[in-house]
Amino acid sequence: MLMIMRWISENLWIDTKWISENWASAVWCCIAGISITFLVWSIYSPTDNRTSPVSSHNPQTTQQSQTFQTSTQPTVFYCTNFVFDKISWKAVFASIVIVLIWVLYNYWFEITTYSLFAWITWEWSMAWRTVVLIFVIFPILYIKWLMRVFMTERTIFHRIPKFIIGVITALLAWACLYIPDKNFFNISNGQPRKWYSLTSQGYRFFDHKGFDPEYGIELQPVTPDLAELYFTHMANKKKSLMGRIIEKITNSVKNTF
Repeated sequence: MLMIMRWISENLWIDTKWISENWASAVWCCIAGISITFLVWSIYSPTDNRTSPVSSHNPQTTQQSQTFQTSTQPTVFYCTNFVFDKISWKAVFASIVIVLIWVLYNYWFEITTYSLFAWITWEWSMAWRTVVLIFVIFPILYIKWLMRVFMTERTIFHRIPKFIIGVITALLAWACLYIPDKNFFNISNGQPRKWYSLTSQGYRFFDHKGFDPEYGIELQPVTPDLAELYFTHMANKKKSLMGRIIEKITNSVKNTF
């Protein structure tokens, strides 16, 4: 067992030191894998039990039927209550495109504006956002599957708990990422994960040490006071934006009438 673990560590580039120093991130990785497993498990069935009608008039038919009842047929893209049809495949493709566009947008947003805290707060935030987005999109793909919960087919109910557990797990991880003081600091050891420079344009945030590439100012680690100031500013900015939107809608309604 030790030889196997050593081989995995050497050949799969598992950084045990990083795991020990960033245990929280490692735990979130495990939870992400478990969540996705629950989700996939809730949709697909590993086996498909099928039975044929039993005829009491023909013993041979009865024997064959019993044989069919005890046998299982492996399935790949088919489960008892969900079948990928052409519409579903189109939805899958559209979902993948949406996820890719969403990830690329955030990647571009990070590079061009340095506003890392709005979307990418630490290294696992992007991964968890993608997981949660997939959890939101996937229910669209099996509306027919969900509708059968309220129909007469009872065989689907044993899959519901696994799906619910997966969603709850993702939502809990999603909520933990949005604790303000945890976004700026490593939740394992409390060390700052972001650095900033104060320029004529205001605060510019980075996810690494060094110097501001535009102003040449040495970057400083964030402080709790700066983190609180940032989130207060973001909350006020959101309220101001909502106020302008409501005012614009109100003026449009007044002009209409």
